Amino acid sequence: MAVGDAPTGIRNIYQQRSRWSKGAFQILWRKPSENPFMAKGLTIYQRMLYVCGLYSYFADFVSTPVLFSIPILAIWLKVFPYIITKTLVITLTVMAFTTKLTGIYANNLKNMMLM
Repeated sequence: MAVGDAPTGIRNIYQQRSRWSKGAFQILWRKPSENPFMAKGLTIYQRMLYVCGLYSYFADFVSTPVLFSIPILAIWLKVFPYIITKTLVITLTVMAFTTKLTGIYANNLKNMMLM
């Protein structure tokens, strides 16, 4: 368990994720001798994890305002933004399943590295 301060409010969460994303990309654009992605001795999997980390910061930075705005727009406009179809249900199920598997894999990988 960890103790720390977490941002409260949508604006603060968005600002935090934005800072994290900018910082990760600033590290990526450093000269090769200071760039952790270009460090010698990294395996292809470690490099892939670094790129996935960058992607997750960027995706979170972009998706947070979108995900918060959809319910608000649906209420204001009295329009449901999409029609629930069999394809949508299957897609969301596959996405939830793969997200869960990725989390399980990441936790197992982290635990193996601590050994």
